[in-house]
Amino acid sequence: MAVVYAVKNGNWSDTSTWNTGALPQPGDTVCANNYTVTIDQDVDLWVSGSPAGIITTRAYSPAVAGGGFRCERDNTVIKCQTIEGYTTTLTITANNATIYSDVVGSNHASTQNLYAITFSGAGTLQIYGNVTGGSGARCHCGVNNYSSGTISITGNVTGGSSDSAYGVINNSNGTISITGNVTG
Repeated sequence: MAVVYAVKNGNWSDTSTWNTGALPQPGDTVCANNYTVTIDQDVDLWVSGSPAGIITTRAYSPAVAGGGFRCERDNTVIKCQTIEGYTTTLTITANNATIYSDVVGSNHASTQNLYAITFSGAGTLQIYGNVTGGSGARCHCGVNNYSSGTISITGNVTGGSSDSAYGVINNSNGTISITGNVTG
């Protein structure tokens, strides 16, 4: 289990995108490192079927904070322990995606409108995991719906520790469905 980080803008499936020269493996902490990585395949960072691995835009030495991940491929499945933000971590434009992961919003204090996940697809984003808003003020949310699509969350949703740090926000006319507790 290692810190794996992007060394250029590129596809997840391209080994030259990564500092290791290989694809991220189960249990790895995967950092955007101020680049944009396009998720063009299913991602499974779980170890022996249990949640492990992180997808992040936070700094994990030697990777720096920033950048992001994009998912444009319909019906993508992403499995990891946590998707966490410093900048907007994962932008999903695919029409359908399924995520098995906890989601934690940004802790970046000086920038506004940062989300761990932004969904702008026309279909359904299914999240199986807990969603928490960030610790920075100025709209640091766990999940943001920018679409007419549906976000379905099976897990608890908790607001963040600052003003406007929502667990989930609907910035469009889409639908948000939550099976779990909603706090703060």
